[in-house]
Amino acid sequence: MKVLTREAYANAIREDVCSICACYSPDEHFRHTCLHETSGRCVIFDLLDVTTDIVARFSESDLPALDNVFEMYACTKCRCADVEGVCEMRDRTKPVPEWCIADAYRPQVVGAIERVQRMEVV
Repeated sequence: MKVLTREAYANAIREDVCSICACYSPDEHFRHTCLHETSGRCVIFDLLDVTTDIVARFSESDLPALDNVFEMYACTKCRCADVEGVCEMRDRTKPVPEWCIADAYRPQVVGAIERVQRMEVV
């Protein structure tokens, strides 16, 4: 069995999530990489290591529990949250680009991570 790398997860997310993301803005040097990723402003990539660890511990069928765990462990590490872990970006009354992108695209992020995990196990 191969070791799962951060780059394998990042590539899957670029393919499955970045391609549909409302905030996607191609980097002028790397057309398949978003300016937000390369500038460090993409929360999905900021929290990628934490997210992959969380997804590895939960089954596909338990997405509501995964959401709660994600908010407890990943959101508290996010630069957008205050010291108590409260984040106004998760206010779903705003249009998508003002949402927390990691929250808005969580099902797709989880799917990309699980796809990599299934491919690496085979």
